[in-house]
Amino acid sequence: MEIKENVADGITTENSHLILLFYLAQLFLRELFKSYRLIQEVPMDMSGYYDNRAGPSNLGNVISQILLCKQITPDFNQEELCSITKDSEEINKILSEMQEYIPKQETFLEKTSALNGDENGPWPAKRQNMRLVILDTCANVGEWSAKYVMKRIRDFQPGPDRYFVLGLPTGSTPLGMYRNLIEHYKAGKVSFKYVKTFNMDEYVGLPRDHPESYHFFMWENFFKHIDILPENVHILDGNADDLSAECSLFEKKIKDVGGIELFIGGIGPDGHIAFNEPGSSLVSRTRVKTLAQDTLEANARFFGNDMSKVPKEALTVGVGTVMDSKEVMILITGAHKSFALYKAIEEGVNHMWTVSAFQQHPNTLMICDEDATLELKVKTVKYFKSLMGVHSRLIADIC
Repeated sequence: MEIKENVADGITTENSHLILLFYLAQLFLRELFKSYRLIQEVPMDMSGYYDNRAGPSNLGNVISQILLCKQITPDFNQEELCSITKDSEEINKILSEMQEYIPKQETFLEKTSALNGDENGPWPAKRQNMRLVILDTCANVGEWSAKYVMKRIRDFQPGPDRYFVLGLPTGSTPLGMYRNLIEHYKAGKVSFKYVKTFNMDEYVGLPRDHPESYHFFMWENFFKHIDILPENVHILDGNADDLSAECSLFEKKIKDVGGIELFIGGIGPDGHIAFNEPGSSLVSRTRVKTLAQDTLEANARFFGNDMSKVPKEALTVGVGTVMDSKEVMILITGAHKSFALYKAIEEGVNHMWTVSAFQQHPNTLMICDEDATLELKVKTVKYFKSLMGVHSRLIADIC
């Protein structure tokens, strides 16, 4: 099929199937735009809640994945209006050619089987929906997330030739989780001897023993209280002679251990994860990041409100780095983060709210307290609370 040059303009690929999918996406988007509707990839399947109507199609997911990963901007501003009939014929031709590449649409029953953890269901485990676990308090978030981490480690059964790899955050949100993990370790319920960790970020220029460095934070609040081996702890070096090389080495270390099994993160009120502030690329990798003025002002309280002492740069994993993990767990607590949670799950993917990128991850688990749900729709909250029985099975057998 002949593809118009203006349709394929900007696509840096020779893959004809990718171009066909992009062309098909444009045709869909054009008709939706004419009727003043927006395409939005909903991150969770709520079809059963809304009168059992079918949720977003798998084809839409394929298209949205391409638009996200390739950073292609659909052309919403075409002046020529082609007829619906003509577009329908084009779509049918493309669908006919692409039939073998388009996944079968799951029924509501099939999706429900997957959501309920039916291993014999037709929905592969690697294609789970985004899950949101709503708990009463911040303390409950710390307890639940610690149990989940402990269960993941125990189920993995790590050993000398098989390490469990964790991605870890800093900040006040994960402190409760760390305290609970320490208690579980001291009670003999979990060991970190065969666990390797990679932290999200570090300030540039702060000595490792500085009270505000993330090296200090992690050893003070977690590592020194458990049996993890120092050589298995990986934190970016903000004092390296070559910061770019340090970032590249960090990415290589992650790759060398086979990737991260579970990456845990927190977010800021503006939806940033690590130091991926609003406007960051959703396919970014570990890099040197100049911090925004809003971030500097927010961090000043940790440096005696003296702006001159606040580091202006940091090393941070990228959104793409975290997206490469096999599973992502994001902790969100407090009313001041409720709008960010709303942006993360009820609106579309947006680089101004970097946490929204995890709508596209096949295994995203968000844990929040009641206060963080204040901006969510009542139906959304009710839906996810109705799944607490399912979510409780995620930490089954953990006392």
